[in-house]
Amino acid sequence: MSRYLQDCDVRQMRLVIPAGEEDALLNFFDGSGRAGSASARATRQGSRLKIEAVGGRIVLGTGARGFQVEELRIFDDREGVFFDEIVAPLFVAYQGLLCCTLRWSGARVGHWEEDLRIERGRCTPSRDITPGRWLCAAAREASDEEIHRKLEEARRLFGEYQRLKTSRRLLPGH
Repeated sequence: MSRYLQDCDVRQMRLVIPAGEEDALLNFFDGSGRAGSASARATRQGSRLKIEAVGGRIVLGTGARGFQVEELRIFDDREGVFFDEIVAPLFVAYQGLLCCTLRWSGARVGHWEEDLRIERGRCTPSRDITPGRWLCAAAREASDEEIHRKLEEARRLFGEYQRLKTSRRLLPGH
């Protein structure tokens, strides 16, 4: 049974993605499908960051603290994939606020509405919203970079230790 998210009537919306984190979103949402079944693509156009897929689009513009949400559009989002895999995880991960009415339709059950509120990382009514594979991958990449940086630092310090140890042996009386 197919269901479609026809529309998202937004009553309140606030989301800030801190400056510097947009590169991780651009790299992950490359349209390849690794971002999940939504196969979203992120593009940067001047001071705007746009994430879009078959089911919808979210547009962020630069603000004082980073990128702030300006627009959220849903276009016949089959099974709610764009909303569930991209939009909701963004609001959960970045502690945003989204208060909206989702309008669904389905072949067997007709049309129905669902009021939804995401605030401070929680969703009401309760839904299973994961941070998103894109966020996990970005965190993994960041931790990999941190590991490599610490390994380089350890190598540098070990080299310094070896140099000092060798020079100490060369001193008379040691």
